[in-house]
Amino acid sequence: MPSQRERNRHEDALTLALRGERISERDFEDVIMDLISLRHVDFKVMADCRPALRSRTTVNHLNRHAHALLSRAPHEALLLSELCIRVADALRSGEIDEAEIIHARGDAWQHRAAALIEIGDFSEAINAVATADTFYTCCDIIRSEGSPCLALLKARILQRKGDFEDALSIADETASLFLTIYEDRRRYVIARVFCANILLTMGRYTDAITAFDKAAGIAEELQDTSTLAHIAASMGNTLTRIGHHQGACEQYTNAMELFEMLHQPVEIARMRIRIGIGMVMQGEFDEAITELERSREEFLRLGMPIVAAQVALEMVNAMLLARRYRWVEPLCRGMIATFISANLHREAQKALGYLNELASLRGGRLRTEDVSYVKDFLERLEDEPSLCFLAPATTQA
Repeated sequence: MPSQRERNRHEDALTLALRGERISERDFEDVIMDLISLRHVDFKVMADCRPALRSRTTVNHLNRHAHALLSRAPHEALLLSELCIRVADALRSGEIDEAEIIHARGDAWQHRAAALIEIGDFSEAINAVATADTFYTCCDIIRSEGSPCLALLKARILQRKGDFEDALSIADETASLFLTIYEDRRRYVIARVFCANILLTMGRYTDAITAFDKAAGIAEELQDTSTLAHIAASMGNTLTRIGHHQGACEQYTNAMELFEMLHQPVEIARMRIRIGIGMVMQGEFDEAITELERSREEFLRLGMPIVAAQVALEMVNAMLLARRYRWVEPLCRGMIATFISANLHREAQKALGYLNELASLRGGRLRTEDVSYVKDFLERLEDEPSLCFLAPATTQA
């Protein structure tokens, strides 16, 4: 068992962190790991002495932290959710209403399920959803963040497993409940955007645009600039898929302006890529190359050389389509020097070196398949940094 001094440190660090006060990230992580490593009985004993470890407020704070970490650090979100389950289990009926305790335990298991989905552990996610569902069913408290949000997680699991029809059915029904029964317009927007993305995956582009429009209407009323920016970007993707490149560029420009208001330079640079690619599709090669060059420079400044290299490949592709072969070879040669100085991943350097060698051999007359091969590798390298670059078995000079 921890000493009294360690107990105090645990509560102090946890309380400060959850209140949003300054504490080193390492201290916070150490406290989380210390608390999770305790045997269940030892955690109960500690919670008897430290009110912060048996508090509904702590459950809420841990859930908020876990949710904020979901997309960028799902494993850390999972650790927080596991601690949250322990705190929820330690809640006392003499101090908190019994229904609130049951709902809190459902919330904790719901956040565990969300983290497991992000990690890709669907088997455990299904078990966590079932556990949360059991708690919510036993509870007479009905809140939008309870069973309806859990229903969206069920839909996400179905979507990830390829069962789009059932996922869409659940998400659509949940969206309607958020708007009509719970009057939770923020969550309605989230659910409707989710529906739109499923429709996009299914190739139902007109329906996806309608769903995005519905979500955008409410998001505008809520003055939710962030959601509006992402909806505009998604609308651009949808219009691109059906060949409406001018409309797509307009949506990307709108999204870029909104991201500028939000001071999100990475998203701004991503919109420039899409605008540039859209201009290529419309034959506006000079404008496209200018836009892509700006995007490449922005990613280099942001310390994202792999993405910058992907943008450079889009520039090569634009020059090939414009039949400006004499510019391809110097561009490929220049990429090597630029990205070496930017500390580009060694395997990414090898991939660009392969393309540069081909460009030199062919006098700049690369094939689009050559560029796509290297671009696909760089995209996979972002998610799998241990990948090794291998040139195609048959490379024609």
